[in-house]
Amino acid sequence: MLTITRIAVASILTVLVTLVALAPSSLSAKDGDPASATKDAPFINSLGMEFVPVPGTKVLFCRTETRVRDFEACVKDIGYKQDSGMFVIRIEEQKNTHSFGVKYDDKANWREPGFEQGRDHPVVGVNWNEARSFCAWLSLKEGKKYRLPTDEEWSAAAGLGKYPWGSAWPPPKNSGNYHDETLEKTLPKLDWKGLLKNEQTLHDYNDGEAHTAPVASYMENRLGIYDLGGNVSEWCEDEYKDSMNTPDVLKIIGLKKKETDGTVSRVLRGGSWKDQYPFSMRSSYRQRNYSGSRISTAGFRCVLVVSD
Repeated sequence: MLTITRIAVASILTVLVTLVALAPSSLSAKDGDPASATKDAPFINSLGMEFVPVPGTKVLFCRTETRVRDFEACVKDIGYKQDSGMFVIRIEEQKNTHSFGVKYDDKANWREPGFEQGRDHPVVGVNWNEARSFCAWLSLKEGKKYRLPTDEEWSAAAGLGKYPWGSAWPPPKNSGNYHDETLEKTLPKLDWKGLLKNEQTLHDYNDGEAHTAPVASYMENRLGIYDLGGNVSEWCEDEYKDSMNTPDVLKIIGLKKKETDGTVSRVLRGGSWKDQYPFSMRSSYRQRNYSGSRISTAGFRCVLVVSD
């Protein structure tokens, strides 16, 4: 079996992204014409990923977040191995009190993120660079142009509603996979209602999953797309800017700190299985994280370019 060093793997991923950037964007389709896809007749690629059009864009959106099985196909094909751990959500006990936060675990990875994952669950613990490399690999495999969505494209897919399900609070049943009673039962002895002062929290909600759920487990939106709210936050192409969020949100999350080493923060959209605050569940909310960060609440979704 071919053994690939860390340096070689990094080179392979760089080559993948470069080749796709140079490749023509309109190539023949082996399994039908992507440009003819509709909500009721999506384009289906070789991995079984379904893509539907989003009005006002030149791309098709994958109906679901990228699954464990999809990422696994890429990993096996190129022999890729992650070279470090990831951030996970944990409860820590300190003098009879409990704190809820993000902790780094150098042993965690996309296969073992700290909770059980099925092959149809969204992959987590994949950073922005790895997500783009998956898109590049899929592009070369299929002779089409896949990539991460831009922030503008993601907004077009989500629509103009305050939340993915509309304007009502709290979310109706089956709205999506968010922080719920099932999660709280796995992490006891914590005052969930007081984690963020002066902010509402999601109470008495139960989606049936403590962590990630299989993709397409909850209601689809008007375009036939699933999980644009909840399950996992999704990487977008764009560099994060504070102006992307509203002033009231910036008061809560703070302004982005300037980095002197040139590190760039990227945009994530859609919230995740741990989100419980109205502001972080808005369709318009932009989360930020460094492109090399891996976290157990973040994954990604692909788009397929159909015209330039």
